[in-house]
Amino acid sequence: MSSSATSYPVRTLFLVDVENLVGHGRLTAQEVATARSEVATIRPIADQDLVIIGSHPGNVIAAGQGWPGARYVCRRGSDGADLALLEVVAYENVHTRFTQIVIASGDGIFSYAAAYLASTGCHVSIVGS
Repeated sequence: MSSSATSYPVRTLFLVDVENLVGHGRLTAQEVATARSEVATIRPIADQDLVIIGSHPGNVIAAGQGWPGARYVCRRGSDGADLALLEVVAYENVHTRFTQIVIASGDGIFSYAAAYLASTGCHVSIVGS
């Protein structure tokens, strides 16, 4: 009996700092929907991909209405959304579950995470505002 490698689909993880993409900290659902369209135009989102949106807790409803079907992580504070997304990278072994990572943020706080993920073999892309 011969063995063959199992082929899995390419999966992309989108880590979205939505407040950074929109440009301010008090979001509307329409602004989030616009950010979603802009990200999808640059990098299409497939059914097997996972989108995780980081935001302040006060923006979670707008995020859910403007970007339905995503996973939402939140934290208070000036870097709260960033830190919530970085926790996903640090504790959820994303490098073993995804072949591609898209970081949607113009914030430099993600540079070390991007370098780490790239060192594990993930293809990392940045979509910034």
